[in-house]
Order: sequence, then C-alpha cells, then structure tokens
Amino acid sequence: IVMKTNTALGLLLTGVALLTLRPEPTPVAVKLAGWSIALVVLALGAATFSQHLAGWDLGIDEWLMTEPLGSPATTSPNRMGPPAALSFPLLGAALLLLDVRSKRGFAPAQALAIGVLLIAIVPVLGYIFETLYLYGIAQYTGIALPTALLFMLLPIGVILPRPTVGVAGRLLADDSSGMLLRRLIPAALVLPI
Repeated sequence: IVMKTNTALGLLLTGVALLTLRPEPTPVAVKLAGWSIALVVLALGAATFSQHLAGWDLGIDEWLMTEPLGSPATTSPNRMGPPAALSFPLLGAALLLLDVRSKRGFAPAQALAIGVLLIAIVPVLGYIFETLYLYGIAQYTGIALPTALLFMLLPIGVILPRPTVGVAGRLLADDSSGMLLRRLIPAALVLPI
C-alpha cells in the first residue's frame, strides 16, 4: 500500500500549518496563512471522505498525479483511504481551534487530535501484527504505514506545544493526578499492543 499524492500534500500542509500556528507570538499575516492552510486541509479531507460515503468522483484524486487501476487497498486511482480522509478534517478543525478554550479549560483541538490518534493506532497495530483487515481493506481501512505513523505524530504536535491546557496540562500537572497519568502512559501504550 502506497501513500497517495493528495495524502502527502495534506500531510505537508498540516505540518506547515502547525509551524505557522505555534504558540509564540507571530504576525497576524502568518496566523492568517496558517488558518488558510488549515481550511485547505479540512476541505481536502472532507471532499475525499464525501467521495467515500456517497460513491461519487469529484475528480480531485488525480489532479497532480495519476495511478494505474488495481493498486492495493485503493477504491479509486490515487484516492486516499477512509482513515486518512477522516483524519484530515479532524486535524484541519483542530488547527483552526488551537487557541480556543472553554471556561473550564477544555481544549476542543486536543480532543480532535486524540480522535486522530485513535484512528491512526488501529492500522499501526494492524501493521505490527500483520493483520490485513486493520489496514488493507480499500473501502474501510486502506492506509499506508507511513501515513498512519504521521497521523500519530501530527496530533502530538497539536497537543504538546500548549502544555498548560487540556490533556498536556493534566499530564504535566504537579499534583497527584498528573503523576498518576504520567505513570500510566507506559502501560497505556504497551497493553493495547
């Protein structure tokens, strides 16, 4: 299974948006560029996911490059799989909501990033255990290993740069709940595997 062109472009744009939307003070023009890129990422994923759901072809899959028919885990030539198509709108929305907080300190961007992590862990476990059903069925789980790994790293880039709020704030807290969470991280990573 290979990474599709639109997937690579979306991952690159997501990384650029993360760099432009960092928590340090940046010029308004840079923030606007980051939000614009996040909107493109959201639209790319939403358009592709709608193609999977409705069965139509918007023609966006082969804008940049073509792919021969019959590629493994591909429903349409050069179309990213459903996990990637669902992860991009979540990441795009997370990027748009990076600095939004509720009065109680809830960070919706971090919740969306955790959703992407949960989507990405399934195919990664499939690759680890060589279970084709978790990463190789074109209509449901088709995703390349590098894509799944990047979808595990990019949400961390959403969560960790703002260490005083949300999940990162709880993990780095000096109280007993923060200490307990830090001690549970190795078990939470190893037990599912």
